[in-house]
Amino acid sequence: MSARLFLAAAAALVVAAFAGRAFVLQRADAQLAENGLLLAALAPLREETRERDLLRAEIVDLLARKQIAATLEAHSSPAAEALAELSRLPRDIVLTRIEIDGMRLAATGSSRAGKPYYLEKMLQR
Repeated sequence: MSARLFLAAAAALVVAAFAGRAFVLQRADAQLAENGLLLAALAPLREETRERDLLRAEIVDLLARKQIAATLEAHSSPAAEALAELSRLPRDIVLTRIEIDGMRLAATGSSRAGKPYYLEKMLQR
């Protein structure tokens, strides 16, 4: 009798194991199908966020450059500002006189067409 009971219990365990395995496989397949649907739904969102991430990186870079420019501007000398101002002149201007008096820059010259040119600028500190 105990052998039959043991065989019945063993058979019940095997059936339960197969039923449990079938249930787990069914749930795993359902989860994989759901994962596939979610990945398909996320693809356009990932494309949108990729563009935003690139823009975010560009914004961070631009802000860093702006901070560097502000720091350099705050620590630049009047001579550096004068040279920067002169570098913005049109290419056809030929300077004949440049005078820097304290924080005042004055330059005179003429264009290649013969037109007189005069620049006076107060430099920043």
